[in-house]
Amino acid sequence: MVFGGLARLGLGLALTAPARVLGGAGEVVRAAVEVAGEVATIGVGVTASGTRATMGAARSATGVMRRVVAVGVRHWQDGQRFHLPLRAPAGVGRRSQQAIKKVVAGVLEHPDVLVAYWDGGLGRLVVQVAENAVTDRVVEAATAMAARHGLVCTTDEVEQAAHPGDVREIRTTAIALAMDAFGFAGALTAGVLRLQRAPRVVTATLTLAREDPRVRSMLRARWGKATAELVLAAAGATVHGVGQSPTELMLDAALRVGQLVEAVATAAAFDAVHDELCVPERTSVGRTAPVRRAASVDPLDDYAVKATTASLLGAAATLLFRQNLEQASAAILAGSPKPARYGWAAYQAGLGCALAREGVLVRDGERLRMLQILDTVVVHSGALAATGRTVVDANPSAVEWSQDRLWQAAERALRITESRDTGLRLRPVPDNSETDTGLMIASVQDRDVGTVLISHEPDPLAHAVLDAARRAGLRVVVVDGSPGSDHMALADEI
Repeated sequence: MVFGGLARLGLGLALTAPARVLGGAGEVVRAAVEVAGEVATIGVGVTASGTRATMGAARSATGVMRRVVAVGVRHWQDGQRFHLPLRAPAGVGRRSQQAIKKVVAGVLEHPDVLVAYWDGGLGRLVVQVAENAVTDRVVEAATAMAARHGLVCTTDEVEQAAHPGDVREIRTTAIALAMDAFGFAGALTAGVLRLQRAPRVVTATLTLAREDPRVRSMLRARWGKATAELVLAAAGATVHGVGQSPTELMLDAALRVGQLVEAVATAAAFDAVHDELCVPERTSVGRTAPVRRAASVDPLDDYAVKATTASLLGAAATLLFRQNLEQASAAILAGSPKPARYGWAAYQAGLGCALAREGVLVRDGERLRMLQILDTVVVHSGALAATGRTVVDANPSAVEWSQDRLWQAAERALRITESRDTGLRLRPVPDNSETDTGLMIASVQDRDVGTVLISHEPDPLAHAVLDAARRAGLRVVVVDGSPGSDHMALADEI
């Protein structure tokens, strides 16, 4: 719910000036230290001591860095554990599932293998070998065994990107950041030497290639996401460097730093919870997605397409009537939807860091863009409640018991940890399935004195979260809610 509200705020940010984008990226950078310190405990809970947390963070960071520099390794590998992506050329079917079972059984027979099983959620063969075993030999043996059963170890970029511990994005972002640094140095050098600037038409052409979603989709389909991003990053660093535009490169570099922090935090978060998630007994959802209706139009992409199309029409009209290429290029630059792309990227980087700290692993970051089209949030009342209990209503039935007296006695009964024979006791009514909350009968020395309605105390952040959702224009629906809860007043429907 928080993220749904933030999505609307992110869309508003996307349509504002780039200066606000730079500020948002700076917030992400300042959160890097906090992410690095907390990543060891993501999804696992509070560790027993500070020493254990520090060792876990160092182990996760070391594993991520090891995979980043291991360029030749196309699968996830950390120490004695590795995940092998196996695919059948004919696609997923009964034969491929039988082949996978045979491969798992064969790999388990290897003397160096301790654990081997197929994880349907990851779509990979999860293997753990002995401490002194040579992992590369086991990988070769498993790959050869898979080939004998008609399976291949795919290195397809789309398949690999689905792994939450994939470091491809870290490499790509780091290289692009280095390109921005070189371009920034080149822009300063060109300014000092008073070299001639690049023609504005070159900058306009680059802007169209980077900001038009149709062009970016075409480049990604042809070269893949990572290669397309590096090509655009290299072109941007070159053009802005020669064009002596260090401000553009600073903005781009600040944004990439935030994206780099997000990518490292996500990969390290997966390493931290690997032993909790990747176990043979854990049920895992298959990777084959159910048939669903087509996703709605992305508001940012729709805005970018309209903006670039309008700028092209304006540039064409300028060139037709004034026959001035520089003015036509200025029209394209003026209509650039760059703030929209930068704004959402900065917001997504911050959201990714927040999700990683909470132990949420995002399989496909592009799906987060669908948060922009949310209009209704459905929340279970249990998510808004804390562990403590409180009295919501009191109805005395005995003459000597007033409502205030019964209310205060019931509150004291909820706080008592030891049984007292002379105190007020609470027991659920016969038709109340709940034992801790709901309508309770209050009695003193086996004599009923009234009824009280017990509910869980609201979470300290519940009111702020619901208020943020309402202010973002979202309809809030709370299911299984108690009518007496204070935060229910902010719900549109219960």
